[in-house]
Amino acid sequence: MAIRRIFLSVFVVALIGVGTIGPAAAKSCDASQFIRDLGDQAIQVLQTPGLTLEQREGRFREILRQGFNVDFIGRFVIGKHWRKATAQQKTDYQQLFGEYILQTYAGRFGGYAGEKLTISEEKPAGKTDVVVRTRISRPSGSPIKADWRVRVTDGRHGIIDVMVGGVSMVLTHRQEFSGLIKKGGMQGLINLLNARVDKLPATTAMAK
Repeated sequence: MAIRRIFLSVFVVALIGVGTIGPAAAKSCDASQFIRDLGDQAIQVLQTPGLTLEQREGRFREILRQGFNVDFIGRFVIGKHWRKATAQQKTDYQQLFGEYILQTYAGRFGGYAGEKLTISEEKPAGKTDVVVRTRISRPSGSPIKADWRVRVTDGRHGIIDVMVGGVSMVLTHRQEFSGLIKKGGMQGLINLLNARVDKLPATTAMAK
């Protein structure tokens, strides 16, 4: 399974398959509760009758928007190129990156297949972040370990990275985007994201 598809699967399970906290984290902590609350919101969407696919994915988009610090992730994945970009390029890029992330992950929620995520522990990461360690049990296949890096910004929790099998989501995007910027510059990346967004409406994001 490609690493991008693994990340997509992990996001799905995290938001709709949250299980009980394990013994190492029997004392509820803020970051763990934050992950749990996201799962509760997603389950409510799944259990609401009469929603169209567009309505359901629209609500998942809002959950993702609340749960992930997309602005921070967007800046981080282009690194030094953020400082060199014009004001207009920064605006265009952040809008497109946010929409690209939201479309891609919101469109994946129909693929849930009974996986279960269990929160095992929390641990500090640097001066500002907390890593929530989880284990994903699957009906078929070996378990997947995923670590969620959570940061409080302006009084709100937000996921800023996910590591699956030691591979970072944001570093994976950063490596990809760095190569694209080398080829076509910042404007080239913006143009490519614009094309991807146009081709990835929420209802068909994972069909591509």
